[in-house]
Parts: sequence; C-alpha cells; structure tokens
Amino acid sequence: MNMAISEPDQLTKQVIEVIRENVEEGSVINLDSDLSNSQGIDSLSVIMIVDGIEERFNILVQEPDIEAMTTVDSIVTLLRDKYGVSIS
Repeated sequence: MNMAISEPDQLTKQVIEVIRENVEEGSVINLDSDLSNSQGIDSLSVIMIVDGIEERFNILVQEPDIEAMTTVDSIVTLLRDKYGVSIS
C-alpha cells in the first residue's frame, strides 16, 4: 500500500519557521514536536516564539492560549480556529 505523505500547508510552514528562528540550531521541529519538552526550547524561547507568531500574523495571543500552544499542530489549529489566520 502506497501512502503519500502530505506536504505541510503555508500556515504550518510559517509557524515552523517562526519556531526554528527562536530555538537552538539543530533542534528538530515538526508537526508533533512537543514544544514544552523539546530540546532547545525553554521558557524564554516560548516567549520569543509567541512574539514571533504575533508579529508574523499580526495578532495578539491571549495568555490562556499560550499554555495551549504545546505542539506545532496545536498552534496552527489555534491560529486558524480562534484567530482566523489563513494563508493562501
């Protein structure tokens, strides 16, 4: 059985890019990366990631939502569902 792996959409790519800009070089970041326990991501990195997301998508992330940002997938879902972010 040949199962194709889908390419991440533009929003996911941009979220991963923001995260990579704010973590240790060489850290592996993918859709399921646990941002709370990933190598190279500490509390300062989380603040920088949230700041980068706010700047990139021109939004203000509410404090309770920061705690929900545990994986790339959860960030993308939050941005789409709560903040209405979409990229064509």
